[in-house]
Amino acid sequence: MVLFNSYSLPHVLEVQITSARQEIERPIPYRTVAYRADQADLGRTIKLKGEIRATTIEAAHAAIEAIRVLNSEDDATLEMEDGETPNVQAFLIDPEFALNVSDWFDGKYWVAYSLTFLEVPVYGAWDDTLVWNYFKWAPAYGAWDDTLIWGCFMWA
Repeated sequence: MVLFNSYSLPHVLEVQITSARQEIERPIPYRTVAYRADQADLGRTIKLKGEIRATTIEAAHAAIEAIRVLNSEDDATLEMEDGETPNVQAFLIDPEFALNVSDWFDGKYWVAYSLTFLEVPVYGAWDDTLVWNYFKWAPAYGAWDDTLIWGCFMWA
């Protein structure tokens, strides 16, 4: 079962989690190798595919509208509930629904859907790399300054 903002997504069949990075590459004149740097981690992209399995067309429509309501600008917690994948703060973009009406018969109203979630940073979470970089370079700047460390706690 997959939950997004405490809504249970119906019949999830496939989950694909990818992670992307942004890299800089600039050619340098008279060099054989370009300047390359790893700029940032763009976060995870989670793609879900599933089916809405309803017995009436009204129930199928209600499930489609419930998923469309989740497509807001607000982020929420995406829980895979598989015991392995940690919860992710994400927002839903561009839900897609495949309405294959020729397959609807005898109370079998199935609608395939595809959802894409983008991971967003959790504001207020502690980023220890900021303090680690300060600890690493602090002796080079001279005297120890507790106000900078306190500022890291206040603004993180």
